Amino acid sequence: YRIDDYECYDNVGLWVNRSDLQTFNSTVAPSILEFYPKVGVKRDVRSAPELDKYALRGLLSVKYTICPVDKQEEFEEKAGDNWRYWTTQGQLAVYENPDWLPMAYSYDAYITEEEYEEIPEDYRANLLMRAIVLSEEQINTWGGGLRHLTEEEQTDFDRASYEEDLDARQAMAASSVALDNWGLTANIQLENSTLVFFPVPYDAGFPAIVNGEEAPVLKVSGGLMAVPAQAGDNSIRLEYHTEGLNVSLALAGVSAVAFAGYLGLNAYARKKRRAALAEKYHLDPPQPRQ
Repeated sequence: YRIDDYECYDNVGLWVNRSDLQTFNSTVAPSILEFYPKVGVKRDVRSAPELDKYALRGLLSVKYTICPVDKQEEFEEKAGDNWRYWTTQGQLAVYENPDWLPMAYSYDAYITEEEYEEIPEDYRANLLMRAIVLSEEQINTWGGGLRHLTEEEQTDFDRASYEEDLDARQAMAASSVALDNWGLTANIQLENSTLVFFPVPYDAGFPAIVNGEEAPVLKVSGGLMAVPAQAGDNSIRLEYHTEGLNVSLALAGVSAVAFAGYLGLNAYARKKRRAALAEKYHLDPPQPRQ
């Protein structure tokens, strides 16, 4: 799960080793700069979605919000019944989101990228709880297990509809998702072959292994990730490898060897040149310093 924070310190997620919506740094996947503006959230070096964007928090697997104790009353007034008090640790209060999803779940419907662009920004997070957004190429290749959302289903984005969509996603969610220093592993049971969605910014450095075999990682829903999986039990592994790192290391190694060779040849040439000059002008060889 992820956390959120309200009127708190920058980068609280780094303190507790959890992904935090309120991130203040520049080391983020470039695709997050594509995703956030599409759902009406500004993203430069900081992401700070307004508290009223409940659907976005459900979509992005936010389970807890942290706020200073002296801001509790303000938070509760703005959050309403969407959050419930969980605990207090020191000067920080923690609230739990009952409407959260694990960081791997699937859909039974899709919409096209063109249809997605027609939806007002304020409602797009609600829509993403209902359907995955695919390109025409993705639909042709991977959309066989999904139905196309009708025009009528692309409306009605109130809280009650969100709760229904949330229940549907929870019923199609992974039974477990484990995070480690290299990536994450999800176990999910599917009734049909479909796409498993990860609310993680797309990055080409994430190869996927599904039940021991390589699988493509798709960029969907405006900048997040999905992986195709078969009906039945699936173990999906996303493990991050910096794209181009191995090639860069190989080139760096070759360059280091070449540079060392250049220095060696240069030192040999200088020594040989000094010896030739000494012989030509009958000079004594330089003596080591005392």
